[in-house]
Amino acid sequence: MESEIGTLRQENARLMARITGFEAEKMELKRELNAKSMSCITTADFSSKIDKLNAEIVELEKNKSAIIRLESENAEFRVRFTGIWTDDAECPIATQPQREIILLTVHLTSIQSQANFSVTGTSFTF
Repeated sequence: MESEIGTLRQENARLMARITGFEAEKMELKRELNAKSMSCITTADFSSKIDKLNAEIVELEKNKSAIIRLESENAEFRVRFTGIWTDDAECPIATQPQREIILLTVHLTSIQSQANFSVTGTSFTF
């Protein structure tokens, strides 16, 4: 009986050691799982941000073509306007100083429009 109790105690100690090993392994696996879960969350986060940035790029490309078209139209109108106001036959009322002021205003407006640009609502002026 004594030997049987000793054997059972040895078996119990061996099993307790195995349980302790399994618990340590379980904790390590939980840490790995948490790390991989965080990695997936981070990847999903970045993926979402990348999708938003790609959508913003598409929108900017659309705006870029519209801006180029509008700048072309603006330049055409500026040429027409300058031609009208510099021709004495077209504008006999305007005096020479008035025409110079108008031309200077058109020129300064042109320079200012070339120096201003905006990116997604944020304006930059140089």
